[in-house]
Amino acid sequence: MDTAQGPTRIARPSNYVSQAHVGRFLQWAILFVCLAACGHAQLPRVDAPKITAAPTLSLADAATTMAGLPGRIAFVSSRSGHDAVYVMNANGSNLHVLADSGTRDENPAWSPDGQSLAFDSGQVGQHGIALIGAEGTAIHRLGGNNAGDLTPRWSPDGKTIAFTSYLNGHTQVYAMDADGTHVQRLTDNIAGNEIAAWSPDGKQILFTSERDGSEQIYLMEDDGSNVRRLTHNDNQNLYPAWSPDGTRIAFVADFDGNFDIYLMDNSGNNLQRLTSTVGDNISPAWSPDGTHIVFSSNRDASYELYVMKADGTDVVKLTDGGGNVTPTWTR
Repeated sequence: MDTAQGPTRIARPSNYVSQAHVGRFLQWAILFVCLAACGHAQLPRVDAPKITAAPTLSLADAATTMAGLPGRIAFVSSRSGHDAVYVMNANGSNLHVLADSGTRDENPAWSPDGQSLAFDSGQVGQHGIALIGAEGTAIHRLGGNNAGDLTPRWSPDGKTIAFTSYLNGHTQVYAMDADGTHVQRLTDNIAGNEIAAWSPDGKQILFTSERDGSEQIYLMEDDGSNVRRLTHNDNQNLYPAWSPDGTRIAFVADFDGNFDIYLMDNSGNNLQRLTSTVGDNISPAWSPDGTHIVFSSNRDASYELYVMKADGTDVVKLTDGGGNVTPTWTR
């Protein structure tokens, strides 16, 4: 991932685009024929709620707000000239590099106990899943299909890691044991599917897919069954993140041309807008207690990390240096 680009979570091979467009054309052609036959004039559309952008807090107010933020945040930064994994306290202090192989270390995810980070790295072949201790212990590879494994996500019990892979020539969602064994394919659709988040009870997985045209958010059981669509619009819907209590989902959509952060309930209803600024606001991640959301934004030209309350207020800037994306928060 080029951190200067922001909203694109993972790069796709060139043949994926052409195949996806063919499939999409057929889907839309069939849909328009059906709509014409039924007498409908247009596709249903969800409009984004309008809000006034919450101002970034002053330094004095920010210091008070940040002082009470618990835990640690891992993220990707290109401040050294290439993507590496960094860790800092949730209030922005004690920033340090954790994994820097010089070969694009990206998409970190904390283990449930906060003792390890899974991430994808070019150090382990054609971008594979790697594991490192929270204190920077030795990196080792999980799995080994050498097909481009990306965006690892831990199950809540720490026993399974779901991830995205090009193993069969298309982006699909897989799961494996936390030691890299027993790889299981969960999705099967040529339009591409990308992993996003486990439900807090570990029984369901959110993912994104272009199987119905534009990129939408879907939900499936942890074995890949019972797939259902949660978002219903003709925009891009990305980065879904489940709240710790399982009732809400934060996600990113481009309803107004820019990418902004929204909330919906776990059934896809009750849309609420959290950000509205110049530039893009992407990759939301919940605090462990569900009271705050950390995210990346280029509202001030370069991508930096910000934190806000879960209702979109009290926005605080956490980083400087540019190219800071894909945060993940642990206790």
